[in-house]
Amino acid sequence: MKNVKLAGNYELHYWRVHKGEKYKRADAMMGMFSNLEKHKIVADVGCGPLCGIFHKLRFEKMFAVDPLWAEYEKNDLVVQPKGVVRIKADAQSFKLDEKSDLIVSFNAMDHSGNLKASIDNIMNNLSPDGRFCFHVHMRTKKQLNEGHQMLITEKLIDEILDKYIVVNKEVCKDPLDPGRKYMSYIAEVRHG
Repeated sequence: MKNVKLAGNYELHYWRVHKGEKYKRADAMMGMFSNLEKHKIVADVGCGPLCGIFHKLRFEKMFAVDPLWAEYEKNDLVVQPKGVVRIKADAQSFKLDEKSDLIVSFNAMDHSGNLKASIDNIMNNLSPDGRFCFHVHMRTKKQLNEGHQMLITEKLIDEILDKYIVVNKEVCKDPLDPGRKYMSYIAEVRHG
């Protein structure tokens, strides 16, 4: 990523402005993927200060992964449901103590700086029969900004996922805001 600090500031600004959208993310994930609730060990990567899907769905073990936990704390943005373990790390470097049977990432990896490294690390933290469900925004060069500095195309994602099994894939308008001009890539991936 060209400037990680700028991207982090962009995210902090987003969460300050959209602090009241607690359940929008969880609702979107539940609408895109079925049977999320059947899993036991779950990680939400790039979850933001509201701990992602854990407000609506509860699991035996819950890991909320985000590199900005300290900044969220300083800005009084954290809402942490009981039982959620926070991990301060990005998608490229986090490590779970045990493999997860479900990892979700909603509108987060497009902020990471290295999509391939993020997906490969997520898959390394996924159990052999686990599911990885994700959503990323694809932007043209003109649509890039300080929070979205990485050019992501359908072809790039397909090439990265080639060594895995893509169970479901959809390229569509943003499910949270269909009026946006960029497209979304939504997929469920398993080990090959």
